[in-house]
Parts: sequence; structure tokens; C-alpha cells
Amino acid sequence: MKPVDMISVHTPPDSIGDCFRCCIASILELPAAAVPHFYDGEAFTDESGAIGKRRLLEFLKPLGYFFFELEFEEEWLPKWNDYLACHYTISGRSPRGFRHTCVAYGGRMVHDPHPSRAGIISEDGKYLLGFIVKA
Repeated sequence: MKPVDMISVHTPPDSIGDCFRCCIASILELPAAAVPHFYDGEAFTDESGAIGKRRLLEFLKPLGYFFFELEFEEEWLPKWNDYLACHYTISGRSPRGFRHTCVAYGGRMVHDPHPSRAGIISEDGKYLLGFIVKA
């Protein structure tokens, strides 16, 4: 994992944050510019998230990867430390009040791409964990 910081912070409607893109870039050890902003434009207003997920899968497929997500209870993370021995995305609520994504390893956050480095908190006691795996 090579930390990549956000180029665009989330200040809608002026700017749609690219934390997710930067987390994917960090895990794949690519520069942010080499990874699409999956949730920009029409994908930002798609409440289902389908457009952004489709864009992500289309990007990863030629690289030989797939992405899947699991909703995880906050209290489970410490119990899974030994089993989560890989870098993955972890999404929750930022202190700024927006949904935000960071990179985690072993049940703890290891990189927040936002300039504040403030991290995330769970939403209703849950996090969304995302894994990049070989297809």
C-alpha cells in the first residue's frame, strides 16, 4: 500500500470528493490520476451506488481484479484483526458529516486520504469494508 491523498475534497455541489478513488489507488499503488473518479458526475446522484460500482469493476477487470464489499459490525473488527491481514477500504461517517472512505489493515485504519487525517466513525455501529481480489 502506497498512500495517495485526495485531489478533490468533498464540498458539494462545487466539488465531489475523491476519497474512494484515492483509497483504490493507494491499495493498488497507483497515482490518483491513473484511477478514475468513480463517483463523479451522474454517479454522485445515483443513490443506489450502481454507477460508481460498475465503473470500479470496469476499471479493475482488465487489471485482473474484482471488488466486493461487506457490511461489518464495529464490535467485530477487533475480533477479526488476524483474519483481515490485507489492505481494504473501510467506509463510514467523517467528522465533517459526509460518507468517507479510508484504507485499513488488520481491523484498523492505516490511511485517511483527507488532508485532516481525522478518519471515520461507524454509521449505526457498522462499517462497509471493501476488498480488491484477484479475479
